Amino acid sequence: MSERSLDTICLGCCFAQGQYTDSMFEQTYNGCHLKVLQKMRKLGAEIGDAEDEHNNKFHIIYGRLCPFYRPQRWRADMDMDECTKLARKEVALKADTVLYCNDQTTVVQLRHTLDCLANNTLPPTSVYVVNHRSNIKPSEFISTMQQYPFKWRLESILEDCDVGRALDITTKKCTGIFVAYFQAGFEVPTEFFASIDTALHDELQRIILLEPVDDQMNGLVVLRMFYGQAGGNNKRTIIDKAKNISEDQECQELVRPITEIVPQLKSTMLHLSQS
Repeated sequence: MSERSLDTICLGCCFAQGQYTDSMFEQTYNGCHLKVLQKMRKLGAEIGDAEDEHNNKFHIIYGRLCPFYRPQRWRADMDMDECTKLARKEVALKADTVLYCNDQTTVVQLRHTLDCLANNTLPPTSVYVVNHRSNIKPSEFISTMQQYPFKWRLESILEDCDVGRALDITTKKCTGIFVAYFQAGFEVPTEFFASIDTALHDELQRIILLEPVDDQMNGLVVLRMFYGQAGGNNKRTIIDKAKNISEDQECQELVRPITEIVPQLKSTMLHLSQS
């Protein structure tokens, strides 16, 4: 998870701060308009000094891919503030949601969670509804989903399998960078996706998996690429696999409880436990 292929070279980035002397560039120690270098240092990232054959001096962030790198002439017609806002908008979290429905799920529960997702400050990119032998008619699913603004897909699971297998089948259809999982009826906080976006792109935290709040997978968030590479829940749960890999590579911060990133969930779970 810290391969050199993920190194970021600041030279040539339009956000690199420094000065040109005799056509040569010299980047300052904290030279980044977006303060990426300062944030990376606080997170313990290894940052080195480098110089090319033209005597340009710049920094390298080892083992980390900077999401804000843009070439020097990117949006040359815009000032720095405009470029900063646009770059931040471009990297905003792109997450799909998998909404699980079983034989106990009602249309009222489905609509409740869909309402929560639609009211999120940063809504999901797409919603995948898993119909795992529910008693809701396909026509009811379709008429319900058509009332919401996001892209959606209905995935009917006919085989006799556990939840993990049903989620694996559905996740293969997802295209977002991250995937979040909920059971229909769960109350998703309005800042759920926005909080994860802040952690990833303002605080520059690294995440491959956020553990759910219960054994129903509510609040589970997984980096989709990792989910596929790990084989989903085959043989072991994706949560166990993520924990083992992060421990083996001594980067346990990649796997944490979702409540650490989305504090709203703590009050949500407290409310549910008292009701």
